[in-house]
Amino acid sequence: MKRLHTAIPGLLLLCACFSYGPPGAPSPRPGARVSLRLWPDAADSLAAALGPDVGIVEGIVVRDDSAGLALSVRRTETRRGLTSRWNGERFTFQHGSYVALAERRLSLPGSLLLGGVVVGGVVGLYSAFGNGTDRSAGGGVTGGNQ
Repeated sequence: MKRLHTAIPGLLLLCACFSYGPPGAPSPRPGARVSLRLWPDAADSLAAALGPDVGIVEGIVVRDDSAGLALSVRRTETRRGLTSRWNGERFTFQHGSYVALAERRLSLPGSLLLGGVVVGGVVGLYSAFGNGTDRSAGGGVTGGNQ
């Protein structure tokens, strides 16, 4: 049972759910994970750098100033839903090049629900099957005369 008590906090840490929503401040802070939905005209003009038909760009904010929003790009998605992974290449988007900006945040209700389901399942399995030892089983060598 002691192993179960040490495993539950680790399972809860793995159950974090995230969602995208409007940024909490007028300008996203450096280090925040964001998603940009590009204007179609901007996507066409950036096709040589980002790839053809890119509609959504996800990345980590490096800075936000008058030059634009600088991101360390993690992923792009085309208007057809095809995704490409990036390795953090830096790219600056002019403020007028995107329609929407969303910031990634921890979804507390989703995390609690998923964490509750996982912990409940682990506790249920542990209760049903025990810790893997069967103390009621007989067998082995017995002492004495037979």
